[in-house]
Amino acid sequence: MTRDPKQLAIPRFVPRDISPTAEQTLIQTHPARHVIAMANAGAAKTTTLALRIAEAITRGVAPGHILALSFSAEAARVLRQRLVALGLPREQAAQLPIQTFEGFARQVLEHHFADGAPSLASAESLAPRVREAMDQLRLRNSLRRHPRELWLPEHNPQIAEFLATTDQLKAALRPPELDDDAEESLESRAEAWGLPVGVLALYRQLEQLRGDDGRGRGWRGPFDGVFDLVRRLQTDPDAESRLPGYRIVIADELQDMNPASYALLQALLRRGKAFFTGAGDFDQVIHGWAGAQTDFVRHQFGADWPKAARLPLTRSYRHGPAMALAAGFLTDKPNLSGRPHAARIEDLRWKSPSDADRLLVGAIQAHARHSKRKNSCAVLLRSPHLSIPVENALLAARIGYQTEGMGSYLERPEVLVLRGLMAFALQDYTSIPGEERRLQVLQALVLWQGLGWSEARNADLRTAARQPELFAAFLSGQLLRPKTRADLEHQRDSLDQENEAEARLLEEISQLSHAGEHHAANTLRAQLQAAHNQICETPAQIRARERLESALAALRTLPPEAPAQAALEQA
Repeated sequence: MTRDPKQLAIPRFVPRDISPTAEQTLIQTHPARHVIAMANAGAAKTTTLALRIAEAITRGVAPGHILALSFSAEAARVLRQRLVALGLPREQAAQLPIQTFEGFARQVLEHHFADGAPSLASAESLAPRVREAMDQLRLRNSLRRHPRELWLPEHNPQIAEFLATTDQLKAALRPPELDDDAEESLESRAEAWGLPVGVLALYRQLEQLRGDDGRGRGWRGPFDGVFDLVRRLQTDPDAESRLPGYRIVIADELQDMNPASYALLQALLRRGKAFFTGAGDFDQVIHGWAGAQTDFVRHQFGADWPKAARLPLTRSYRHGPAMALAAGFLTDKPNLSGRPHAARIEDLRWKSPSDADRLLVGAIQAHARHSKRKNSCAVLLRSPHLSIPVENALLAARIGYQTEGMGSYLERPEVLVLRGLMAFALQDYTSIPGEERRLQVLQALVLWQGLGWSEARNADLRTAARQPELFAAFLSGQLLRPKTRADLEHQRDSLDQENEAEARLLEEISQLSHAGEHHAANTLRAQLQAAHNQICETPAQIRARERLESALAALRTLPPEAPAQAALEQA
């Protein structure tokens, strides 16, 4: 990479089936240590990165010395496919490490730092940990001389919102610890970050619990890998030397870069004194929920690389000339079309959501009449919740569809809850077909009811989903039964473990009685009875249980001829 730039201007790798543009060829062969491709939407940035990788391999860089990173598994998969499609031998493409930032960080933690913390992949699996942290925080707060008034999440949707906030804090590299040297208070930190004091206090408590490996409770949430690795790099002077070294680092989807991922990228570049090439469309931040911000990628990314080459990718292959002209006007930068056919832009206006649905279905049906390919039409959405009226309109018109990057809203927890309610009300558990779907319904009901459910109890859920008679018993035995202190004490145990613990206690009581130690036996018996009789529920859990009881009662009193829509509205 230090040869004469004139020699590098002529690419050695010649791709199959495409003729790169002058912009792509410049990026493919540019001698700068840091190359940033500023791409328009649909400007073949992944193909351009593949050209850059293939050029390096053709010039003698071993595939194992090149690391390619992205922010989504789909982008990583597409990059490897693109390399093979361009003509790179399949065996060489297979040797190239292509990973997400999160997956790479987790692999480094496990293989280079012997940190194989178990992964909890969803808000549902993290909710019991959040509740445990809340219990600890309430206790600590009650012991203060002047207890704080703390807002804490009560039910699972609020817990999910809290976890989304912590993901953004970690993406922005905002640590849970206070700055003792600056005598920073919890209140001043919360004010500076624009957070309620309770949210920041719970964030600190949860991170303390998460790091408590001494009691075997360490874990890693869906987006904790990069944060954990960067924190090690910041606090351990020797940690950076344990990172794997690469000659070249490639990054796709630069528009979704956040401070945590950028810190990891910089450490990798320092470690191997590596060359870097990245590409992104800085006009469209997709993962804003994960901490990516337009200002960061436009103004801070690469600011400490004074000789970085920022090269444009202006030709878009996503649309025709008319759309390119409109996109260029909107973004105030050159935007050319690489498509020979015209892209028709039609402005549809409506006065009500039903009009919008009708226009959408009409446009899809019109496209289907003129297209031989059934999958050549796509509806793009900014947020998953926007799919609800779209899916309903397609279902009503009997148009088949599939979702990508998200599940159908018919598989979301709130809809699965309704399916469970109908099954319980009708006492028809076979109306939910298959063990996996019944398991999803039970998990949704547990989530909806705000129960603190552990991994051990998830095995019990699967057993209930497998056997219809247990599925029915789950309603009366778990969902509608007030929770006691015994339930609270055993919420992290499986049902078998709970029964075994109670059997051991009963055996101990029996042995004490036979030994004549009646007072001790009676004391244990009274404690056991008190644990089973003392109700221990949060106000949110009480409301959820009463809500479930009233919904089932309403459904069961409906006449048989009541339409399904009325029944669902009642529920």
